[in-house]
Amino acid sequence: MQIHVNNILKKLQEDNIHAYMLTQFNNVSYLSGYKPTSFAFCIIKENPIIYASGMDMEIAKRDSAIEVKEYESYEVMISELKKEGIKNLAIEPTLPFSTYVRFRDDFNICAKTYVNEQR
Repeated sequence: MQIHVNNILKKLQEDNIHAYMLTQFNNVSYLSGYKPTSFAFCIIKENPIIYASGMDMEIAKRDSAIEVKEYESYEVMISELKKEGIKNLAIEPTLPFSTYVRFRDDFNICAKTYVNEQR
């Protein structure tokens, strides 16, 4: 799975994008080995991380090849990404609009299909 993450990191670097946010369960599972049961935000960046729901923490920590942190709020997640210097954020085209709205004021956002291309 690490090779999949590394391939996406190369694409991000080529496209001058700092991070890639995934929410589709099958894509999160493809990159980490962890299959969410409720929701998860997988952020592929220099130090990838998955923000998982509290009810998924046990399974996420057991199965994920990527570091897992319990999701607290959009504000906490956005703050942590901004502290890392992330300005350009790629998202999946299928990201719900209601989620996109939470991020659009803090990041330059573009839609990418890196995982689909890799498969």
